[in-house]
Amino acid sequence: MPKDPAQDTFVEKLIANIIKNLEVTVTNIHIRFEDNVTNPKKPFSVGVTLREFSLRVSLIIVAYFIPFFI
Repeated sequence: MPKDPAQDTFVEKLIANIIKNLEVTVTNIHIRFEDNVTNPKKPFSVGVTLREFSLRVSLIIVAYFIPFFI
């Protein structure tokens, strides 16, 4: 049975907010291909290199007010 979102804790809401606003950037990742089966006398390889990897989070934190009585 799914949990009621209204009962989520502050930490659960914060983690959900982070995941919703997560931006992942991968640039120039290294991928290598090797082939020594097609022509064993002349093996072939080619590759590309990772230049940048970044994670960015933009957060909007909403104040949580808990009513109480004295």
